[in-house]
Amino acid sequence: MPPHATSAPGRPAILLVPWDRDFIDAVADHLLAVTAGNFRRVTVLFPLRRAGRFLVDRLRDDPRLQKPCLLPEIASVDQWLAELGRTVYGRPLRLLEPLDRVGLLYSIVQDLQAGRGDEAWRGETTFPGELHRFFPWGLRLAELCEELFRHGIAAKNIDHAASEVLPQAAALLGNLKAIHAAYRVRLLESGAATPGLCQTLAAESVPEVMEKCAGTRLFACGFHAPSGSEDKIFRSLFEAGRLDILCHADALVATDPPRAHYSCRELGAWMRRFGAPVVLYGRTLPSRPVSGRRGAKGDGQHSLFPDAGLQSATELLAAKTIRFHEGYDLHSQLLAFSRELAEAPDISDAAVVLPDTGLLMPVLHHLPRRDVNISMGYPLARSSVSRLVETILRLQETRLGPGRYSWRAFLELVRHPYLKMLKVGDAEPLRPLFHAWEAVVRRGGRYLDPFALPGPGEDEDAESGEAMDEGRRENIRALADRVRHVCLTAFENVATPRQLGDALAGLVGLLLDEAHAGDIWERFLIDAECLFRVAGGVIPALRGGDLADEPFPQRTLFTLVRGLLQAERAAFEAEPLSGLQVMGMLETRLLSFSRIYLLDAVDDLLPGVAPHDPLLPDPLRHLLGLADSRQRDIVAAYNFFRLIMGASEVVLFYRAGIQSTGLFDDKPLRSRFVEQLLWEVEKRRGKIIEPGEPPLFMVSLPLRAIAKREAAVDKTPAVGAALSRILAKPLSSSLLDDYLLCPLRFYYRRVLRLSPLEEVAEEGDVAELGVLVHAVLRETFAPFVGREITGEDVSLEGLFERYEAALAGAPFFAAMPPDARLILARTGKTRLRRYVAGMPRTTPISLETRLSVGLAAAGREWLFTGTIDRVDRRDEGLFILDYKTGKPRKPGEALWADETFWGRIGDRAAIEDEGLLAEVRERVASVQLPLYAHLYAVTRGETPVQAACVELRVSGEECGLFGDKTPPEVRLAAISERTPELVDYLLRHVTGAPRFLPQPSRACSWCEFTGLCGGDGQTEG
Repeated sequence: MPPHATSAPGRPAILLVPWDRDFIDAVADHLLAVTAGNFRRVTVLFPLRRAGRFLVDRLRDDPRLQKPCLLPEIASVDQWLAELGRTVYGRPLRLLEPLDRVGLLYSIVQDLQAGRGDEAWRGETTFPGELHRFFPWGLRLAELCEELFRHGIAAKNIDHAASEVLPQAAALLGNLKAIHAAYRVRLLESGAATPGLCQTLAAESVPEVMEKCAGTRLFACGFHAPSGSEDKIFRSLFEAGRLDILCHADALVATDPPRAHYSCRELGAWMRRFGAPVVLYGRTLPSRPVSGRRGAKGDGQHSLFPDAGLQSATELLAAKTIRFHEGYDLHSQLLAFSRELAEAPDISDAAVVLPDTGLLMPVLHHLPRRDVNISMGYPLARSSVSRLVETILRLQETRLGPGRYSWRAFLELVRHPYLKMLKVGDAEPLRPLFHAWEAVVRRGGRYLDPFALPGPGEDEDAESGEAMDEGRRENIRALADRVRHVCLTAFENVATPRQLGDALAGLVGLLLDEAHAGDIWERFLIDAECLFRVAGGVIPALRGGDLADEPFPQRTLFTLVRGLLQAERAAFEAEPLSGLQVMGMLETRLLSFSRIYLLDAVDDLLPGVAPHDPLLPDPLRHLLGLADSRQRDIVAAYNFFRLIMGASEVVLFYRAGIQSTGLFDDKPLRSRFVEQLLWEVEKRRGKIIEPGEPPLFMVSLPLRAIAKREAAVDKTPAVGAALSRILAKPLSSSLLDDYLLCPLRFYYRRVLRLSPLEEVAEEGDVAELGVLVHAVLRETFAPFVGREITGEDVSLEGLFERYEAALAGAPFFAAMPPDARLILARTGKTRLRRYVAGMPRTTPISLETRLSVGLAAAGREWLFTGTIDRVDRRDEGLFILDYKTGKPRKPGEALWADETFWGRIGDRAAIEDEGLLAEVRERVASVQLPLYAHLYAVTRGETPVQAACVELRVSGEECGLFGDKTPPEVRLAAISERTPELVDYLLRHVTGAPRFLPQPSRACSWCEFTGLCGGDGQTEG
């Protein structure tokens, strides 16, 4: 049979290459058979460019082609049709930028609404006159018009769509016919066009196309679901005998169409519309071998004649090695992927297929260091360049006014590695400067003025430790000022796309400045390519076009630049074509590999979820004759199964889980295509394959018991020396309370002096609020010292004025959001009012009483200090009062009379009882009140009858150390005897215990050192 098989003289046939044959090999073979190696006036069309590069590689290695020679013209169909349309139109056409398309559609809609068009505006919904409010709809409308152009579809109005879309979308759809017609007319009148319109112009000028292509032999290779424009031109050229069509599909499409694989039905329908016979390509080509490289001879080679061993899709699947790896996340898939690569005998004819481009970076770390070729683009939106731009945009979006930037967004800026790596000479001085800025910012308010931050250090160079000369300091200051200007000031008042493009150009110029960039971009090549895409793609799109100087609101401009970043891809060098190929699903079209590794084969990616279109939702697309999600799923199925059928070994990786009923916690499901492959295996075996049963492998790690980590810290000589330095200073009740709460926390906080990272108190600083309330109450009660008073004697108006004035002057209060400030002001007054209203008759005798006394404990003398907020005299006797804005902790009433408990505490061997300390913490809760009462009794010679916390957090009541029925002798013993015994025990434990042990409790949930000891707060005492 000749290469170009026909069913009748002069009647052309569509050539079909079966799935298990390499399509590019078939195209090369057919080209050589038809042209005899003379490629003058030969054009080969592919759906995308990548396949053409593989064809060049095949022709280069084919011994039948005499070299040197001219290669045929190889083009993607979109590129070829767009150029053809501009040629046959008769006069030059410039391609309109996306922004200008929106501007043109805006003027058309405004004219139609004003009655200046050929047709009147239909419907009552109108668009406002502001361009920025039309802009997001204009972008969607331009995409819809472009799709209609590509398919050669005449737009029509869609009425009664109000129940499916927003009123603005319904208005546009109701007037789509007039908008689309006017759009085409105005494009051509202005000498402009779009790629889709160029395709329509070519499809509408078939005689001119035939004349233009006279003498040229065309080959349409690998088309599955061509657009309307492509179909019309292909049909005319095919019927004239000037076009050869080669398809890659299930062999049954040619021999038994009803039994063909379902993903080939669209292709079969297209072939039937041509009315031409479909014949298998009639030359002997090797099928994919079970193992080995492309083109291997031997067992896999047989004829492609219909009676020579053709296999259906089901039979092809049965002959393949397919393995399924079910993981629980991406990392588990990568683990299985690494094992598969390590066990593979040869990966020279293998492909790693990534349905999501975001997988590229993690996958790169698991690939071999050599013989790897990446032929897919990395999304610019995931790059560090995009993150820097996003940080700058967020700084402007959260800015309250001149010099009022959000502290969090500013810290993201100064932490960005691109800025920290900028150089002055050979050093990177912005690193220490930004670190110093961060410390200042964290101690400040919620908003800051970046230009008020301190300049480089005056005394020492943070890197070298040497004095910084004035010239170097000035250079660093100039660079820091430039960074702040480029990243902040330049973006503050941008109002047009051109101004935004200029601001981005300033950022790119800073990063590329040789005086400061050094060799950054020589070391980070992917980042350099991403920066190039910003400079070569995003910035020209903003600066060029008729709308470049049109004013827009900030939010519209920022949405525009985010969309441009989202659309850009950083391309990798697609050479060489040998070795392990890394590509996306679209890049695999028409290509075949012996071994396929397909990662993250989940249903959200294969076939994927069509993004929601607010202008033309999926249920309305068929009304315009456009492909809906069902047809897109069929195309995705064709691409998937075509790739699988051409391989001899397929390894699929995916995440799996049970889909929950929650709205945001759904777990991924394996792709429906993977389900189909697995179902074929199960049908052959006649049983359901359970996870873990080959070929369905579960990705799992060996489970071992987690070794219990000893969180305790031994008191080594170094630790003991540090503890001695702490104890040599005057002691306080808070120090003993810290140890009582958790010795290990005491070690980290007091001995090592660790502290959490400072944060701006956006929701209020509890500690600062406590200091403020103490000061307000001190001023309030100062005039009443020595006077008997009740709550009625305290002026609430004066109390509230002092409280409001103190809040107004507090930095933490200024950093809080307005609603939080209002709530704090109101709730604070309410709680103070409750306290004053419930205050008993009393006589304040001293405020802020400072005590300092030596006490004997643990075999030595200790100096204790403390400050009592207020001392009152009442009918019962002397009262010690301590204000608490938090939750007070006080001992239980039965504590002081428990002789057994105090006997255990007094035992010299008590520190060896590890459970006793937890019991003391549970029963005593806090040492503060009894210690204050004891110190006062020792220094003043009078023993208080009560020590109480004034609970200001809710009710303002006094929480006493003793109950109302506690006998006086028990109170006296508790203060004069029990408290010294308690202090003695705690100090013996602090100095004598061999280790600092953790004490799990509810406090673990807020302890800043939980991560160091693993405390979870589940165990109580």
